[in-house]
Amino acid sequence: MKRILLLLCALLLMPLCASAVVTVPGGIVEIGPEAFANTAADALIVPSSVKTVGANVLAGCDASYIFIVSSATVLESGAANGVPFVFGPSASGASGLDGFYPAETLVINGGLYYSVTDTALPLCAKSPAETTGVVTIPKLLTGKPVTTLSELYIGNTGVTELRVPRYLEAPEGIPAVTYQTMTAAAPVPGVDEIPAGKYVTWTTEGATGAYGGVTYTWTFVSGDVTDTLITTDPTIKYAPMTKGECHVTVKVTDSLGDWAEASSVLTVTDPQPTYRALLIGNTYPGASNALKGPDNDVAAMVTMLNGMPGTPYKITTAKNLTATGIQHGAIPSAFAGAEPGDVSLFYYSGHGTEAGALVGVNNTYLTVYGLRTALQKIPGTKIVILDCCYSGQAINKSGGTQEVDLNAFNRAMIGGLTAQPRSSENLADGGFIVLTACRKDQQSVSLTGDGSIYWGVFTYGLCYGSGYDEWTGKSLGYLPADSNGSGSISLGEAWQGVRERVNYLNTMYYLEQAVQYHGDTSFVLWKK
Repeated sequence: MKRILLLLCALLLMPLCASAVVTVPGGIVEIGPEAFANTAADALIVPSSVKTVGANVLAGCDASYIFIVSSATVLESGAANGVPFVFGPSASGASGLDGFYPAETLVINGGLYYSVTDTALPLCAKSPAETTGVVTIPKLLTGKPVTTLSELYIGNTGVTELRVPRYLEAPEGIPAVTYQTMTAAAPVPGVDEIPAGKYVTWTTEGATGAYGGVTYTWTFVSGDVTDTLITTDPTIKYAPMTKGECHVTVKVTDSLGDWAEASSVLTVTDPQPTYRALLIGNTYPGASNALKGPDNDVAAMVTMLNGMPGTPYKITTAKNLTATGIQHGAIPSAFAGAEPGDVSLFYYSGHGTEAGALVGVNNTYLTVYGLRTALQKIPGTKIVILDCCYSGQAINKSGGTQEVDLNAFNRAMIGGLTAQPRSSENLADGGFIVLTACRKDQQSVSLTGDGSIYWGVFTYGLCYGSGYDEWTGKSLGYLPADSNGSGSISLGEAWQGVRERVNYLNTMYYLEQAVQYHGDTSFVLWKK
């Protein structure tokens, strides 16, 4: 009889009422098939007294869910036809149905049911008829993120607008607007202004409202240059290279794909490079092939560079180093702290092999590739000056050609060193400024005036063109290589000055040595 009364109430009352959540009275033990079919019911709550629910109980209704209070209640086959969701105890026999969510996971927020496990999944309105106007979907619910709206059903509500976090895609057919759930702090530089080419440290306080891991995408715009870098740290070191304004934007993205960004501007002034020089002379004391000139060449370079206050080089000298000592010791030490706007000069006087390797003491060899690798770790402009035999190999120069000659790298063992062919072996494709004493098939010569003091022909010509006569140990009082009278020596002027002096000595002493260069000929090596 209770089942019959329930059906009568449903049939007589529901068409007369506004849509509503139907709560079946306690004591009812069975809800028959189509009990609320074609009514205005938009949800059904089944008490624990009900043992079975018949098929198509809400057929023809625009209903959101059936809520089973007891795990003992059985939904007959097809009972939930046309209903998106079934809620009930996790041990319910209905747990295998499509659209089933355990009641233990349900949380209500803004009038909507969410199933909260590892994430918070929006489902439907608790009371569809009472859910109207603007509804906001949170980013986090009980500390769990909302990652999708794919299950959300609010077609039977009066919702006019759905506000969703902007990283989510709103369901089709639902008017939706996105809103920002994260905020980012503007990146703050450690200084008010910075010379072009110097590092500045930028820090942002990150973002509020982020979930999980965070990445920072930094965009730096200076003049026509745009650089984009990604970090997992709110701090970054960057050197703007162009005078003017450096515009910096940081975009903070969390593990959900949500993001926020903020910007700031830094004033960039004229470049103020720091100049560093590493001057190495290997004489190989006690060896059968000992040299007498490299010490004097290094001393001449020191004197010449110290006479160029316009480029105040911080000079480090070293002698009789092994290949490892040059690559992993002297280079990183002498150029420590270099920044992108700085200038680092590497000078070497000593033996060289046909493969282009610099010869360290104790029968050690630093290949061009090894030299290149060490110097590429140094930020800024690198000047490489080599006074050694076959030094043109460093830039693949033989009679002026810049074509790569892989045969040079396939030569047999040279002093225990096998040269390996590499497309990036030489310095000509690495952005270096290079001067070499000779072609890759020539030897570099040292001369002496009285038999006691030796000096390299190339280094002598380089210093002479820059105002210092290594032969006499005296200043010339002018810069012979300064063809435009600027008081500075560019790469092109240095090469021309050395070339003229070496050619003069070639004629005088019947030598054959052709100075080679690579790089921007207008680049200033040093100046008064």
